[in-house]
Amino acid sequence: GINAEYMGNQEEGLMKKAFIFVALLACFSHIVSAIDEGRLRASLAELEDNQYGKQVMNLLQMKLTVGGSLEEIKVLLQRLKTEVLKQQSREEGAYKVIGANCQALQQSLNLQIPLYEQTIEEAKKRATGGDSEIQESERNLAEARAQQDTARDRLRVGEENFQKEESLSNSKLTRIEEAIAAIEKAIKLLKAGKESSSAALAELDSHIEKIFAIGSELAINNLAYYSGEVRSTRAVLNAPSLVQVGDDQTNKLVRLLNQLGDLFRNALLQERKLFSGSAERWGKVKADLEVEIQTLQDSITHLNARVAKGKEEAEEITLTIGENTHLLDVSKVSLGTSTEACKAQEKNYSESKLSRTSDLEILDKLIEYFGQQGDGLRNYLRERGGSA
Repeated sequence: GINAEYMGNQEEGLMKKAFIFVALLACFSHIVSAIDEGRLRASLAELEDNQYGKQVMNLLQMKLTVGGSLEEIKVLLQRLKTEVLKQQSREEGAYKVIGANCQALQQSLNLQIPLYEQTIEEAKKRATGGDSEIQESERNLAEARAQQDTARDRLRVGEENFQKEESLSNSKLTRIEEAIAAIEKAIKLLKAGKESSSAALAELDSHIEKIFAIGSELAINNLAYYSGEVRSTRAVLNAPSLVQVGDDQTNKLVRLLNQLGDLFRNALLQERKLFSGSAERWGKVKADLEVEIQTLQDSITHLNARVAKGKEEAEEITLTIGENTHLLDVSKVSLGTSTEACKAQEKNYSESKLSRTSDLEILDKLIEYFGQQGDGLRNYLRERGGSA
């Protein structure tokens, strides 16, 4: 009986202890659950500090308000995450394209700018060299024109002098021929032996005076000697009877006149020879001057063409410098603008990427909370707006 009572008391004691343990365990579980829910609420409140987190919480609360289940909310969160991932992928793809375009544009501009600068520098050097060549050609052109003008003046003056010389020579030849004709007429008159008197002697005297007048005019050599001899011989021939052929004085006068004729004919030959030599010399000088003038004209034509071509090239160089300077300025502005734009794109992408990463972290936390503490999250959403 004592053993049975003892055993009963032991069993009753064990039951009490078991009850106390269960009660303590339930109390502990409640305390742990309360702690976990408190932490959850703090985490959720922290998520709501983010604008996107607050928007998602508003959407979840609305879903719960219209009777959405926890499973539907989880599906909604997954769909939101999928959309964020898609948007992140689109932005990344767009940024890669923009980045590649930025890089290609900047590489192209960085290559073009030195080329424009080099083209401008080379064009300026060519312009300097071209200006020197033009100036040299213009100096040579002015010198050639001056030389040609001088040669033309020499040709003109030479031609004028030759024309005067020719005119003078022709005049001399004419006068000499007139003297020879007078000599021949006087001789013919003497040989004719006409008995005329005064008319014949007057005609004879006329021819003799003309002969010596021309001879004096042309400064014929030995004219003074013949003048004395002829005049003294003529003096013995008196009118009324003209000396007959064969008369000593007549023959002497004829002989003297023939000698005078030879003298004048020799002067005629000398004048013709002199003028012929002068004409030949002038012909050579004239030909040389004409060749010189033509040679200078060819040089002037060449130099004119060279100056014109040089100026045309100078205009082209000026256009090249202007065009490349404009392109250089545009390229520099484009490089600066594109650099700023690309930096802005990079900044926007970085900010957007950071924002998407933050959005994904918020969604991942909410998905995790629904998976582990769905009831606590639902309670928070119901209490959050006071209407759920």
